[in-house]
Amino acid sequence: MADDRMTANARRAASFERDGKFFEAEALYRQLTQQEPPHPMCHYLYGNFKLLTGDFDGAWPYFQMRLKDPFYLKKGTMQLPQPWWDGSILKKKTLFVHVDQGIGDAILCARFVPMAADRVGKLILAVHRGLGRFFKGVDARIETAEIGDPIPEFDVHIDLFSLPALFGAKPGHTPLPPYLAADARRTQRWRNRLKQPGLKVGLAWQGNPANPRDVEKSIKLKAMKPIFRVPGVHFFGLQVGHGADQAAKIPKGVDFTDLGPDLVRPRHRMLDTAAVIDNLDLVISIDSAVAHLTAAMARPLWVLAYMVPDWRWMVAAETNPLRFEVGPWYPAARVFRQEKRWDWAPVINDVASELKKLATEKAGSKKRR
Repeated sequence: MADDRMTANARRAASFERDGKFFEAEALYRQLTQQEPPHPMCHYLYGNFKLLTGDFDGAWPYFQMRLKDPFYLKKGTMQLPQPWWDGSILKKKTLFVHVDQGIGDAILCARFVPMAADRVGKLILAVHRGLGRFFKGVDARIETAEIGDPIPEFDVHIDLFSLPALFGAKPGHTPLPPYLAADARRTQRWRNRLKQPGLKVGLAWQGNPANPRDVEKSIKLKAMKPIFRVPGVHFFGLQVGHGADQAAKIPKGVDFTDLGPDLVRPRHRMLDTAAVIDNLDLVISIDSAVAHLTAAMARPLWVLAYMVPDWRWMVAAETNPLRFEVGPWYPAARVFRQEKRWDWAPVINDVASELKKLATEKAGSKKRR
């Protein structure tokens, strides 16, 4: 019964946060984290809240409490007999780093892998199935394995999302993009396919429905009609999996090429997506793996964000939900944020207006040549 009340109150705190009621959210989060025995996921939620509100030093101890929750303790990688790595310099030892979140978070945290590799003799990075070759591009020194492969021999281990906490990530102390790049030969092959005139813009609109906030962050492709009306733009659908079928309903007359069917091959998906992005002038995306990839490559990116955005994209300038600034992870990304929860129309209209300016500039520069 106590856990049920804790869960209900955690949902209530998260609801306050998403409605922009930061004072009420923090008061309830603090109350939850003072309970005995500790409820690890409440600490984790408070850590996320602190990251959103800019308290990075205070956030990471709470964030790391997630590792004591039964959900994490049941994972095979959390039951390995080898010791947990504490960041020590171990030049004669092998470090095993394993993913524990989705692809987008793996891309965000990959920037810390070279820092970890500097401290050990060998680093093996275990990633999502089919993405070993892609993540190999983070650092030529590392070896990659994939989830489901036999566990390699190693001396110490850590999960990938613990690296930001271990290295004390915060503004001014976070490796910046680009730290991932497209394969040059693959980029050239795609360049030959993407020769359409005008401004080339990639689109991603759907997240994973299993995500509790997906209903809030995903956008129906048909809601982007104002964007499609911008002249001088050729759009490319980058969506695969969930929501990809919406591309078949694009109105006639829109310059749109659906690349989704060409990007679904498991072992080539992210490699090809990176090569496509390298050939585009801009990517417009919801908070998704496509957005993380574009930002990690330091390619032009516009992110469509809900009213109280995810801390991976923005940080509250003060404890005021109406004032945010781009966070330290992807400072070059441009974020278009809702001013009213659930209301995407003004966001889409703003994007269309800015896109029109960009397309006009592109057309003007071409005439001047």
